[in-house]
Amino acid sequence: MNLVNKAAVTYFVDELKINDHFEALKSYLLMSDGMFGQSLSKGIFTLIDSGVDITASPAKLNSALHDAMECSTVNRRLSLQSLGNQVTGDVLNTLVLKYDIDWPSNIIITDNMLFKYNEIFKFLLKLNHGCFMLDRIWFLLGSVDKRGSSPQLRRLQIFRYEVAQCLHAVQIYMTHQLHNISWHELQETLKTATCVSELQQAHENYFEQCYGEVVTW
Repeated sequence: MNLVNKAAVTYFVDELKINDHFEALKSYLLMSDGMFGQSLSKGIFTLIDSGVDITASPAKLNSALHDAMECSTVNRRLSLQSLGNQVTGDVLNTLVLKYDIDWPSNIIITDNMLFKYNEIFKFLLKLNHGCFMLDRIWFLLGSVDKRGSSPQLRRLQIFRYEVAQCLHAVQIYMTHQLHNISWHELQETLKTATCVSELQQAHENYFEQCYGEVVTW
């Protein structure tokens, strides 16, 4: 039985490259690939800012994803789509960044997990959107009061700066927790896995740590 378990682990790790899938999910749905995440976020936010209904514009969403892929050695298993109708102020919740996973790798990376990965993706996207809008506010306020002579606008800029600092602090914290600490623990656990169920458990523990960081906010 030990030989069978060892052979199964070797098959998933060496043949199916299951850890490459883990890394792809971290890079793109958890946005550890900064260039990809920034490009995709900016593309989506620019569409929304220009008045495009992204729930009815799959071609434009695909174009934003394609541009982000050009900024990275991105895995071609990705696709971006919007599910449901646009709801004012909640349009980002309709987005799904799909990662195609084949059998038998989907025994470890299940559809339910991919759904929850998207919950993390949308949370990070909303953080990026907050920073994007605060940068726009800075530009708009500067264009209105070029000389900085309005006390009211100066106070508004100070408030904008404080909110921006808060969001950046959350982004840094999330980066450290999701991309460094939890990932390192997963890699260490994978080294000692002796059967497929331990591979499954290692990934589940890693994911639950990541998901737990998000739901606490």
